[in-house]
Amino acid sequence: MIKRNGRLGIVEKVSEAIRQSNFNGVLITGSDNVRYLCGTDFTFFFGTCGIQPVIFWPKMGKPVLFCASEVKDSFINRSWIENVATVDLPAGGSSTHLLRIKKLIRSTVTSAGKGSVGVDMDRIPYSLFETFSGMAEEIELVDCSLWLKTLHIIKTNEEIALLEDIAYRTDHGILGAAHHV
Repeated sequence: MIKRNGRLGIVEKVSEAIRQSNFNGVLITGSDNVRYLCGTDFTFFFGTCGIQPVIFWPKMGKPVLFCASEVKDSFINRSWIENVATVDLPAGGSSTHLLRIKKLIRSTVTSAGKGSVGVDMDRIPYSLFETFSGMAEEIELVDCSLWLKTLHIIKTNEEIALLEDIAYRTDHGILGAAHHV
């Protein structure tokens, strides 16, 4: 039986990978990436109120999770990301809710001149991509989809121990069920 601290070393792994990368920060979108990097499995929350959760993880600093206000408490209680900010879709569906994300990234990334933000180009919503495309003179969007895939593939010791425990319990359950057939 493994003792879980809930983080499985993932926060440390991601922070170190970003520090070693050429990115000033990473903008994380897509339900699989967000679930893995915030430690939650809120499948039904993705797309709630027309807003997909987004994580901005700066090279130096703590990650920020942006989500709809209706699901904020759930993320605060279940996620290992401590800084959770709400963004709400204004009446009429305007994309002005993206300005908070844009402002945070601009202040974090461009403090030392032009910076680059890693973005999973396969999963970024079009409205978010368009918002940051207009900042090309300040922020360069760089595809980091391969970088994120590598993070998913390379496991920490804690993740390996958890997977081994799950495999053991699954095998035990299958053998137990077969015994009663």
